[in-house]
Amino acid sequence: MIADTQSTDLPVDVVSLELLLANAHQPTLILEPTGMGAGSLELGKHILQAARSAGAIDRLWLTSGDIEQLRAWRELSAGVRLTHVSRLSALDGGSERHADRLRTSAIDALSLPAPDWNAGQVTRLHRFRREAWATDAQFEPAIARVLDMGIDAVCGRFVDRMVDAAVQIG
Repeated sequence: MIADTQSTDLPVDVVSLELLLANAHQPTLILEPTGMGAGSLELGKHILQAARSAGAIDRLWLTSGDIEQLRAWRELSAGVRLTHVSRLSALDGGSERHADRLRTSAIDALSLPAPDWNAGQVTRLHRFRREAWATDAQFEPAIARVLDMGIDAVCGRFVDRMVDAAVQIG
């Protein structure tokens, strides 16, 4: 188990969270802690403490598909940004009710697969002052479609395609 491994025994390209946060100077750092189950609150505490120590709390986003987990992380830090990862079909009560739930829970953004978004949903989420993120946008037409509707962030595997789509929109 990696938790029982000394850092000196890890490959050189595996860095500690503390080292990552101290040296990642991008304006935004997105982490999705997964596979921790009941230990995710402790992991969240560790991540937030490391981010505070590195002066990175204001550029850190934590994402999860579990709203209760996001609420627990919010209680640990008012400064961290939080994103709920879901699918449109899984939003209880529809997208407007979900946007209100995110607002009252102080969850900053909703991330859905690109095909789940339409301009009305983006506008609705913005009305609740939440960000709209599109995932799985792998090809330029899909990327351009979500950017054109006002999506706030696009997550995909091909940075060159995202840049090309953004440049074409202009």
